[in-house]
Amino acid sequence: MNKLPVGAALVLTLLCSPLLGQVAQVRHAPILNGTVEGSVQQMLGETVAINGGAVITKDLLVPGSPSVRLNGNPAYAGTVEGAGATAPRNYQVTLNGSASLRHVVRLTDPLSLPGVMPPQAPSGSVDLTINSAGQAINWSAVRNLTAGGNTGQLTVPAGAYGTFSASGSAGFTLGTAGAIQPSVYQFQELSLFGASQLQVIGPVIVIVANGVTASSSMGVAADPSSLWLEISAGGLTLNGGASFYGYVTAPVGSVTINANSQLVGGVIADRLTVAGNGVLRVVAQQTNNVPPSVLLTAPASGAIFTAPAAFALAAQATDSDGSIARLEFYQGTAKLGEDLTAPYEWPVSNLSAGGYTFKARAIDNQGAATDSVAVSVTVTSPNQPPVVSLTA
Repeated sequence: MNKLPVGAALVLTLLCSPLLGQVAQVRHAPILNGTVEGSVQQMLGETVAINGGAVITKDLLVPGSPSVRLNGNPAYAGTVEGAGATAPRNYQVTLNGSASLRHVVRLTDPLSLPGVMPPQAPSGSVDLTINSAGQAINWSAVRNLTAGGNTGQLTVPAGAYGTFSASGSAGFTLGTAGAIQPSVYQFQELSLFGASQLQVIGPVIVIVANGVTASSSMGVAADPSSLWLEISAGGLTLNGGASFYGYVTAPVGSVTINANSQLVGGVIADRLTVAGNGVLRVVAQQTNNVPPSVLLTAPASGAIFTAPAAFALAAQATDSDGSIARLEFYQGTAKLGEDLTAPYEWPVSNLSAGGYTFKARAIDNQGAATDSVAVSVTVTSPNQPPVVSLTA
């Protein structure tokens, strides 16, 4: 092990360097056989091996004081000590064969990975299969959608859906061109096979419950920051030749970049695998504020009330790179009020018969705002007693 003598000034320089903004954050020891352009921070004290042929262009940051072992002839610039705790100690970092790594940075205190709220239940009830272009779609009624054949790109409005799958020449286009606020999409599952694509024409937040699988292209190569993928209970798998341009958060799932696939953007995940010929290119987000995520949890979409209706609007919100400043509640386009602290709620009362839509807007500490998917409710007239008159 080649250990560098490092003074306080060098430690400070390394830990504050803009290059360390290019860090993939992973809870468990990563499995690395491909290339990581950037750094990886491992949160748990678990034995990790950088396998022969694997390349990390910058650093591996680990907690505590593991031993570092070199097998073969890896390219390695040495071990750097951070300023964190010395425990845990009883694990090992191994560099095998011709692996390449700049530094192992020990004594790096672990970070808490941000949570991801589960997506809202689908608002529609129709399961649709499309195999040709030009078919009219009532998006408000769609729950699950399978697109294939010569369907082409389907422009999907923001909303809450079930399972979406595309294959062949089919694909999904998300976002609003020229928009400043991100459009929010919520899926139970999302899959792209063959040459199908997920195109993004404006900033979007995609919240998925059970995982994303792709073997094609997702996002915009020139602007990874336009796609933020948040997975509450699953992970992201990129298969042969897939390209993902964006930032993925999967705090309880795995991000897997298989051979000949690439991810350009950022990763926060429970586990990370980069297979041979796979590439993770970590792009630092130093100047762009990550918008918050928000979910209107009550009332349920499609709920029915009796006039004069009264209930509470309730919402959840998170912000991966800051804090929530306030939550605003809206009836249609009219602002009802705002709540500054969690749990975020606002009372609604005395609604007459009719149809209503409500949404929540989360604003973070840097002023970025995100609207929740709108929820529709119906208020019915109260039951009236019959009228009777004695005529004879």
